[in-house]
Amino acid sequence: MPITEAELIAGIEAKNGFPLDATQKQAILYGAGPLLIAAGPGTGKTEVLVARCVKFMCCDGVAPGSIMLTTFTEKAAKNLQDRLSELFLFLTARYPQLGTIDPSGLRIGTLHGLCNDILQEYRYTGYQNLRLLDEVSSALLLHTSVVSAIQTLQPDLYIQFGYLFGNKPQYALSKWDWALALQQLFNRLIEDQINVNALQQAGGVWTALLAADGIYEQALANAAACDFSRLLRYFREFLDTAQGNIFLNGDGSGVRLPLTHVLVDEYQDTNPIQESIYLRLADNLAHNITVVGDDDQALYRFRGGTVECMVGFPSACLARWGANPAIIYLSDNHRSDKDIVDRCNAYISSFPQMAAPNVRIAGKPPLNSAVGRTGSHPAVGLIRKGKVIDCATDMATLISDLRTNGVIQDYSQCVLLLRSTKNSPNFAGPYVGALQARNIPVYNPRSKDYLEQIEVAQFLGAFVRIIDPQLTHISSLLSPSIKQMVQGWVGEYDAIAPANPSLSGYVVQAAQAIAAMGIGQRITPATPTILYRILAHQPFQGYQASPEMDLRLSKLTRLFESFCSQYGRALWTDKSTAGQLPGWWYGSFYYGLCGYLEKKGLDDDEDEEVVCPAGYFPIMTVHQAKGLEFDFVFVGNLGGNVSSSSAHQLEEDLRPFRFNPPLVTHPISASQWHDDIRQHFVAFSRARFALVLMATDGQLRKTGSETASFGNQGGAWVRQNTPRL
Repeated sequence: MPITEAELIAGIEAKNGFPLDATQKQAILYGAGPLLIAAGPGTGKTEVLVARCVKFMCCDGVAPGSIMLTTFTEKAAKNLQDRLSELFLFLTARYPQLGTIDPSGLRIGTLHGLCNDILQEYRYTGYQNLRLLDEVSSALLLHTSVVSAIQTLQPDLYIQFGYLFGNKPQYALSKWDWALALQQLFNRLIEDQINVNALQQAGGVWTALLAADGIYEQALANAAACDFSRLLRYFREFLDTAQGNIFLNGDGSGVRLPLTHVLVDEYQDTNPIQESIYLRLADNLAHNITVVGDDDQALYRFRGGTVECMVGFPSACLARWGANPAIIYLSDNHRSDKDIVDRCNAYISSFPQMAAPNVRIAGKPPLNSAVGRTGSHPAVGLIRKGKVIDCATDMATLISDLRTNGVIQDYSQCVLLLRSTKNSPNFAGPYVGALQARNIPVYNPRSKDYLEQIEVAQFLGAFVRIIDPQLTHISSLLSPSIKQMVQGWVGEYDAIAPANPSLSGYVVQAAQAIAAMGIGQRITPATPTILYRILAHQPFQGYQASPEMDLRLSKLTRLFESFCSQYGRALWTDKSTAGQLPGWWYGSFYYGLCGYLEKKGLDDDEDEEVVCPAGYFPIMTVHQAKGLEFDFVFVGNLGGNVSSSSAHQLEEDLRPFRFNPPLVTHPISASQWHDDIRQHFVAFSRARFALVLMATDGQLRKTGSETASFGNQGGAWVRQNTPRL
């Protein structure tokens, strides 16, 4: 027996301990048909999305198996699942009649995860027996099987897409330069829903692009594999088959239920093929699709996401179904001090660029502070010095004082947000140094120095000493950077070997065992076995007691698994030379895996359960911080020029070939400004009690036409209207 909508709202408010605002209630209780919820920062969009899903089950009697709830990342999906479970359990205890509902049938996850599960569940013919490649495995396949095969096409591709290489001269491009550029190109052909026939008719470089993509498609077929973009294409094709019809409309027996309700989180980061999937899922008569997001927080153009899908959602619904969606604006900010909310409103509304058509959702109101002032302190402050290092020093001093005076109980209540958190002098380096000088532990998982971590270097050095003990095959490497990197790993291992006789004994024994083997003999049926044996010795056993080190070492084993999926798990000696591995294997390892590591500059893995470990001060990119909130937010390296990216140019180059190009487009220069403004807006709106801007005198001299950091009025306005700390 369902509960009433009034009982649902009463239950939610009892669980939360505070009332929902009027627009939150309106969004939760809205009836049938398409719905766009435009939810600004701190307005409770996740709460609303979860509550609306529960409303379908508990008030409307919708079977959980008929509901799909998707979001952008695995971490966000787990958060939704946890919140939904908590709310449902609370409501079941309050209203026992809900005990007959089994919410486990709800389809919840990322779109990619759900597509994979559904295709396997329905045994879609085109997707059977395919191995889903992660980003690393896909890149290795391109490096191994595609780059050399497209050599005759490379001149034409370079002329059109040279910006994907940072305009590096063609003669200087490595195989990895080509592999990573091709990965971006091939993904966008699918994500942007490019009309292949239109490319073919255009001829020239576009025919060359299609030919290159065909070579990659054949390589995937030969490997019985599929990448993430093609997974979405398979799913979109599946929806128009007989099998897909059963998924959408049920089988009539009650075993396979129809899909009647779709809820999508973070819709502002949707790309065209995802939009096509969502609209197809909601083609049922009622068109029960709810999309939630904030056009002002669209950050993922570099991954193919486009705010056009959210801004154009009303037009898409009208064109497809002849129905205008309802639009509900969540504008009551329950997170931030009123002065922070006012600053965010003033910032984004100051730019005339943001008032252009199809940049923001029409009729969107400014944020309203539901919190008010949280104290007499300056909620928006400025650290201003002559040099970045001096700004960093003042920041570290302030954080130390906050902790000493009990204003914060843990450093993790604060955050430093930067455009890039690479541990280098131009980015996070000065801040890390200043914090460490104050004995403040730093958590910076995206510092791009993963390979420089001592446990990673020692581990890789031990592996190299086993498979190439005299470094014979390193000496033949043509890439000085790869050679230097590998020699560095070996040096780190050699330094600890004398103090760890168990480890060094195993390494020597394993290397000698290979050297004693004849030609064509199997060394091990699974290369990762060598890795696990290395990990069984000190100091790696001790390292695994540290959560950070353990995450780094587990990431290494996954990288090797990706390598093995491409080049084979078993390890054999050479067929013509005894006592060593095949020459092709050394080339694949050094130029393939090690080349990828050198080119990409990896980040640490991040614990999906913990935003930041207790006792640590987090340094994050704005992308990392999206969806999070902190008591004190410091924003550094302000005053930078509006950044350009290859994603803008690629989007413009491919736009004429899209099946459904947007009705309103913007020049690249304008799109760059829109994206930079959004990134600053997201950074500023993370703060609860205090937002601290940090800039040098030189940075503050920049005008609103030179940088997006300070609003359209420029740094002079910020200097005059922000209390100096």
